[in-house]
Amino acid sequence: MLPVLKNPTIYKKRYSTLQKRYLQSRKPDSKRVVKHEQSIQNQLCAWFKQVLPGEHFISDTGSGAFNSDYAKVQHNRQQSHKHEPDIKILAMRRGYGAMVLELKADSTELRMKRNGTKIRVRTKKVPVSRKYPEGIKIIERDYKIRKKGDWASLHLEQQAEVLLDYERKGYFARFAVGLEHAKKLISWYFDLPYTENSELF
Repeated sequence: MLPVLKNPTIYKKRYSTLQKRYLQSRKPDSKRVVKHEQSIQNQLCAWFKQVLPGEHFISDTGSGAFNSDYAKVQHNRQQSHKHEPDIKILAMRRGYGAMVLELKADSTELRMKRNGTKIRVRTKKVPVSRKYPEGIKIIERDYKIRKKGDWASLHLEQQAEVLLDYERKGYFARFAVGLEHAKKLISWYFDLPYTENSELF
């Protein structure tokens, strides 16, 4: 059997640290986490269509979605405000012009329970590039150290300001923390009997 001679011109490709980080972030088998808020919104929309089939609502399709930066910019351009609420129910009830809900996951704390110690910075992991060599992008940087009773984050504070603006203009606008809380508010608004943890499917 003849020996196999290695071609001296063929060498093992070496990647720089930046290239290795990029390839690691682009692995096809990496887990993709489904956002809980988006799941709640899908369930609430299905519940609403079955319970109130004759009523109309608008759902923010960008809520919790895995959009590109370009898609997010285009989405925000087509709205009056980038912090528009998740659900708008177009029905006049109880003296209000419509119902507006900002959905949050069950574990969300709207207010600070104790004084903060530092300014919060929200980040997310992104593919490593020259712009983000560490693979981290800063989404939001707060402007103050939050105290007990303040909104828990700058994002919540901005959303609350939008909800207050809706209230001043004659709409029923609230945060809904979790699916059951959202169902309870809608049932009250439409004067429907509410049963907690009721299964319709």
